[in-house]
Amino acid sequence: MVVPQKIDRAKENKLDNIENFVISKNKDGVVISTYEDDIWDLTCLFNTVHSQFSRIYFNNLSHRQKGEAKWLTYILLKKATSKRGAAIKPSTILIYYKNCIRPLTEFSTLNNCSVFETIENKHYLIKFARQSQKAGQLSCIGAVLNHINGLGKEITKVSINDIRLVHQLSVLAKSKNQYQQHPVIPSRIYLSIIKNLWLIVRNYWKKRQYVHQLIIDISNDREQAKFCWDTVSGAKKHFPLLAKKYALKKFCSDHNIHSVKSMVVYIRMLQNSCKHLIHTYTGMRDGEVLNLKSTCFNKIKTTTGYITVIEGETTKLVANSLKVRWVAPPELKEVIKVLTNISTLINTVSNEQHEGWLFLSTGYLGLATGETSGKNHVERLNQRSCPTTLFPKEITISEEDLKELERLDPFRNWLQDPKFKVGKKWHLTSHQFRRSLAVYAAQSGLVSLPSLKRQFKHLTKEMTLYYAKNSSMAQDILGVNSNTPDHFLHYYHKIKPEVDAIAYIYNILLNEEPLQGAHGQWVERHNKGKNILANRQNTIDRFIKGEISYKETALGGCTTIQPCDKKVMRSLSACLDCSKAVIVPSKLSEVIEQNKLLIASLQEGSVEYRIEQQQLSHLISFQQRMQIKA
Repeated sequence: MVVPQKIDRAKENKLDNIENFVISKNKDGVVISTYEDDIWDLTCLFNTVHSQFSRIYFNNLSHRQKGEAKWLTYILLKKATSKRGAAIKPSTILIYYKNCIRPLTEFSTLNNCSVFETIENKHYLIKFARQSQKAGQLSCIGAVLNHINGLGKEITKVSINDIRLVHQLSVLAKSKNQYQQHPVIPSRIYLSIIKNLWLIVRNYWKKRQYVHQLIIDISNDREQAKFCWDTVSGAKKHFPLLAKKYALKKFCSDHNIHSVKSMVVYIRMLQNSCKHLIHTYTGMRDGEVLNLKSTCFNKIKTTTGYITVIEGETTKLVANSLKVRWVAPPELKEVIKVLTNISTLINTVSNEQHEGWLFLSTGYLGLATGETSGKNHVERLNQRSCPTTLFPKEITISEEDLKELERLDPFRNWLQDPKFKVGKKWHLTSHQFRRSLAVYAAQSGLVSLPSLKRQFKHLTKEMTLYYAKNSSMAQDILGVNSNTPDHFLHYYHKIKPEVDAIAYIYNILLNEEPLQGAHGQWVERHNKGKNILANRQNTIDRFIKGEISYKETALGGCTTIQPCDKKVMRSLSACLDCSKAVIVPSKLSEVIEQNKLLIASLQEGSVEYRIEQQQLSHLISFQQRMQIKA
């Protein structure tokens, strides 16, 4: 990160003397932007190689608003600090400008007042806040006003006259965010997406050599590349001949590749498919994934055996980037191999090496312009949505999907939300993968499809071990601590009590079967027939406080908050008399039938046969007692 040139403190606080203040300069010391410029280019201030939006535009503001907007942006960039005392990240400054400062200038224009007058006038501020419907925008407004208030009028030249209003904005933003959080992807759609993403990746891997040779040969023949760029310039006739020459005719037809342009689109889509698979299995954020290198996938020996991890850097940091790891399944090695293969192709065509970055811009190929040089060589993939056109039928919302959403979040009005109508396509974002992984991995009782449970069985086991609360392995092996607040582990901890509570409400409290077991009978006496959903928050609060826990079991559920002392007995029947057990009749019947099949496969009279026979007798005896009570 390049540190902007510093000037005398006394001069910094005077608008008249900072026009020539250097906002940014490149690694060679060349000034990129100064205070007086109408466009501030912050690209060189980013710690990471990827920056999708890195410029602030003041050029279409009036003279007065331009001066106020620049000043507010300047004090946030150069004066304000985070809660941990670090400078505000450039990416955050861009968000502040987009969601607060720029809307403030527009509001002030409409109300015939200045930006400073809006900030200092309580009635104007309330009116401005009411126009901001999204939780993210309200949160930004509250954060900017907090920074202004914290710095004081002597530095900012503007004062907040009612700090209570700022606090109310923060509370309102949090309450809105509670109901605008990213939805969990319904298990049917989720499984379909995962299958299709793997299909895209594996289909490419089979044909990678032919795809490479086609692109390399086209890049060496610029006239041919230009002629076959799109269907208008002649690709409709000539590109199929090229595809046939490289044994890619069916491959191109299957992936809608009919020109050089659509081949480039396909490579970009392939990169995004790999990106979403990494999100799916690790819960990493966009910035964390986009800054991975080809050496990121590793196998580490621990006290409990080997574990596969993704190594990278966090995005929300104290001051400098920190190396951390994320638990990852072995299958992700395939994805890293594909991304490495694509970046090798791009490096070969461009005759450049890019420090091993996995996500390189297809602009490096130079197939559109005939040149491999340009300003934005390394791009941040801006497609946060999945390539839904590849599987249109599978991601259409069904009635069963809506029922599952209502089960996962019964207080959100799904039926009235226009985004979630039966027959509409599910709109995917990368953060949905993060939230879905946290929910399904933290509480298997919420996974309705057995095939999805199998998909995450190994990963869930690893996460339970390494992401467990107060686990020393999180620090020792993954490098996760209080200085890495954005790591998936913290999100996993935050969401687990809530999803455990939701699973408990749905699987136990709302279960229509007559429950047995000590805790099951307590539920029957105290909760059946009551408005369970009305007391949902009370139940969640009990889980957050650690007063109760829930884990799905073969017989029903377990609510103990202490380590289970029944596991050492390796017997399902040990749960029958436990004070924390919930026994569901249908599950008990299923276990009995499975046990009978197991016994039938064992040698009569063997030790295993006698043990299983004894357990079966206990289960049947308990079932008979249940039926008598009923």
